[in-house]
Amino acid sequence: MWLEESPIIRKSIETTAYPEQVWEALTDTELLGQWMADSAGGWPAVGGTLSLTWERFGMTIEYKVAEVKVCQQLVLKCPMGSGQQTVTFGLRRTGKTTWVDVTDAPAPFTPHNPHSSADSNWSLSMAALKLYVERYFRKPRRSFMAVAKASFTFGEIMALYASSQGLEHWLAERFEEWPADYPLVGKPYRLVSKAGDVMSGYIMAVTEKEAALSWNEIDGFLELKTFSLGPGKMLCLRGSGYGMDQETAALVEEGLKPRLLQLVDYLES
Repeated sequence: MWLEESPIIRKSIETTAYPEQVWEALTDTELLGQWMADSAGGWPAVGGTLSLTWERFGMTIEYKVAEVKVCQQLVLKCPMGSGQQTVTFGLRRTGKTTWVDVTDAPAPFTPHNPHSSADSNWSLSMAALKLYVERYFRKPRRSFMAVAKASFTFGEIMALYASSQGLEHWLAERFEEWPADYPLVGKPYRLVSKAGDVMSGYIMAVTEKEAALSWNEIDGFLELKTFSLGPGKMLCLRGSGYGMDQETAALVEEGLKPRLLQLVDYLES
């Protein structure tokens, strides 16, 4: 029966930003590079091409713009196998908030890939979009990243990514605030890091594989990620600071590397 279905991803966020702001973040190539990809190019008109590049992963995806309804719907298509992947963004205003819906539909008859991180990636991307349009709209960002190979199950890593007890094994010295119950998303946290610095904000996203935290002290966010590289698994700490200079981003990255290695050591022990 799998031949009759394709695994479609659907995600939604509610934001206090106006539809015009969200639409600009979705279609202005300069702004796309401030929350979704590392950089973007092309022309967001029907028949045009949008190119999204993740520079440190060495990956570029080109989407053909199939449909544009200003402040309502954007449809992008990309070759996939013998068919096309279709990504649809929809905007709807409800009262004083804007709902943003994304649907990622692979080519027809695409079987489910248990190793895919697409569902988790969209959760983190939509959370980053919400943070960007609400707090840092039109501000440029600097990104940072630390990566290490590790052996783990997703249950193990999420216990270390999305609980105060787990985070105290590698990132936090202690917590001054953490949600007492579920759901975690949207709730505030405050910790003192292993280096003695305060890190605070709210929990942006928690999936079966990854998590993301806003980070007030750097005007940005931190993603706690996983991905596959061939037969192996990788841990990745990736984030951005809005209005951050290159020197500060480099210092943040250097500060995350020992925390990531401590996480790997804990998993191995």
